[in-house]
Amino acid sequence: MHANGALTFGVTSATIFMRSHAGLDRPDVQLLFTPASYDQARFGELETEPGVTTAVCIAQPKSRGTVLARSTDPAEHPVIRPNYLSAPDDLRAIIAGVRRVREIFASPPLGACMVAELNPGPAAVSDEAIAAAVRATGTTVYHPVGTCRMGSDDASVVDPQLRVRGVSGLRVADASVMPMVSTGNTNAPTVMIAERAADLIGG
Repeated sequence: MHANGALTFGVTSATIFMRSHAGLDRPDVQLLFTPASYDQARFGELETEPGVTTAVCIAQPKSRGTVLARSTDPAEHPVIRPNYLSAPDDLRAIIAGVRRVREIFASPPLGACMVAELNPGPAAVSDEAIAAAVRATGTTVYHPVGTCRMGSDDASVVDPQLRVRGVSGLRVADASVMPMVSTGNTNAPTVMIAERAADLIGG
């Protein structure tokens, strides 16, 4: 039996890693292609017409946010300030990614299948217009890391053996110890951190 429909394929069917400008030693933008188009008026709902969505993601964001405790009560929610796009390089990378997506869908054979661009839309031509659209409608792909940064300096939370500085018998083994976001998804690096922690604890 051959099934079809939105639940028969993964969210991302193709991925491209690209450099936002020449001279970079590694990709800094990830493009994720989904064979579905989302309704702009209803969050999480698909459109009734055929479409495709491409997420433009900063692979190595430089913007830094904060997670701060409100009080000594562990049940009280922290203050979270993500500070998205506060680093100028992040916004430049996003704009370059949007322009590259437009080039891809304008090229044959895809160009013959495209009817319209919905977001940011054909009116967003200048860098400023694209930036405004990104700020107004952009979302996150939830790959936060670094709240318990690993390192050998005094500002790091855990040492290279994942031990929390100043606390006996406690280690951290998750994405929070990464000094920076990995290029691409954080799942595999987190598994590697956990395996390393198992070796350290078992050894």
